[in-house]
Amino acid sequence: MSNRILLNLISQLIYGVEEEEYTDPLTYDYLEKVIDEKIDEVDDEWKYELKREIEKKTGYSGGNTCNASLLELIRNRELGISTKRSKLAHTYIPKQNCVTVPISSNIQTLKASDLYYRNGCVSKRVKRRPIIQLNSQIFCGQFSKSGDVFMSACQDKYIRLFDVNNNWKLKKKIKAHSISWSIIDTAYSNDQNFLVYSSWSPKIHLCNVSNESNLHQPLDLLPLFGRFCVFSLQFSPNTTEILCGASDRHLYLYNLATEARTHCIKAHQDDINTVCYLDDTSNIFVSGSDDTLCRIWDRRVLSAESDNEITDSVGSFIGHLYGVTHVSSKNDGRYFISNSKDQSIKLWDIRKLSDINPDDICIHHNSFDYRQKPNSEDHTFKILQGHYRHKDDQSIMTYRGHSVFHTLIRSYFSPETTTGGRYIYTGSFDNSIYIYDVLTGEIVEKLTNHDALIRDVSWHPYSSEIISTSWDGTHRSFVYVDSTEEIENDENNNNNNNNKNTDDSDNDEHQYVYYDDDSDEDSDEDYRYY
Repeated sequence: MSNRILLNLISQLIYGVEEEEYTDPLTYDYLEKVIDEKIDEVDDEWKYELKREIEKKTGYSGGNTCNASLLELIRNRELGISTKRSKLAHTYIPKQNCVTVPISSNIQTLKASDLYYRNGCVSKRVKRRPIIQLNSQIFCGQFSKSGDVFMSACQDKYIRLFDVNNNWKLKKKIKAHSISWSIIDTAYSNDQNFLVYSSWSPKIHLCNVSNESNLHQPLDLLPLFGRFCVFSLQFSPNTTEILCGASDRHLYLYNLATEARTHCIKAHQDDINTVCYLDDTSNIFVSGSDDTLCRIWDRRVLSAESDNEITDSVGSFIGHLYGVTHVSSKNDGRYFISNSKDQSIKLWDIRKLSDINPDDICIHHNSFDYRQKPNSEDHTFKILQGHYRHKDDQSIMTYRGHSVFHTLIRSYFSPETTTGGRYIYTGSFDNSIYIYDVLTGEIVEKLTNHDALIRDVSWHPYSSEIISTSWDGTHRSFVYVDSTEEIENDENNNNNNNNKNTDDSDNDEHQYVYYDDDSDEDSDEDYRYY
């Protein structure tokens, strides 16, 4: 093995760059085997350069090279752990000791609280606290791209915007229009000036985020069938269009400049539950459906209309055994994940499209109602437990442990800024948040503090806070802090505040689906802080 090839292998791990001659997923075990066999062929000068390159990417900066072996450096890099702290690390890692995990360590013994920041500074405790409580199920909750605003969409037909930097003060309250059952999905525009929401309605609605004006514009998609719902929607990267995935198996594109629907494309054989763009500059987007498939699309080659045949798809990804509930991109134009009713998350590389006719393999999508958990003796139960795998599965990795029932539960990559996209986190039917290690597939943390399923989750883009969205009517905060004393002080303050901040049910009565508040006043009585 040449020095260049070995360096390319290391670069795959460090940068995520994949050379064409190496198509297998790159893991520590694979590199360990390669290096054990070939390291003697590499001269000392190249060994030194390799170590220095890895040190740079594990938080070590300047000075003499450390004493860690090449393999230990690779292992620490895979775990996101630093041997020493760099100047760069000081910009977002609290002042506390870092750890070096030896090669023999078992990743199952590590927690995401140990690895929450890039380069692996240890955090002592998780501070759990409810932030907002409503009297209806909450469907969506997301930070804005800057992390300054948090958007909550509830079954009580209101969207609430909170000022995160001002003690979560209510910034704006929007009464949603044309709502049946609930607000199903929401999305920010890339410039963070607008949001859009959907429900069981042929119209989606565009609103502004600021209080400077009260834009609330219906956008008619003119669907082909009567009963219609947009399950997922996204602004295009340049904020000129809105992409929608709908219950009628079609993708819709709405042009904001012309104020008209421009595309209606037959895209799947069942409901389209989710759509997302692959990065902030791309024309490429992915859709996920109850037909078990994820499909890739190129905006530049889409036909305006396609009613009966699926013709414009760039390609399909096969691997799930039941419907896909959510897709999310790593925002690098290459990798995305899909959450599924088969109780798994899968990682995909868009460069590995299937050449199999997907119409021949969608065999399970009509045989399982995920609103009902199957009996343990049922064949479906064995599939959900992971006893079966699709023979043509193209996914890079499969993650299991969480559960997906009753609703379209969502999953995401952790923020690039603070974690390097090192984790996958998801809500779950068992009232928990699961955090997976992307490379190993292990569950590195399970966060619990809810009384009902968690439908949505949002990791702050620049801090160590995760906000959960649950059907128990609460948003809850999970923050990794430095000391037990900080948690105890916070709990004492919360106990005092609970006596002051309580709901007055006589002033603001909440029902579930059909409650309609005719008042134009934005009362603060329907939420409270803890």
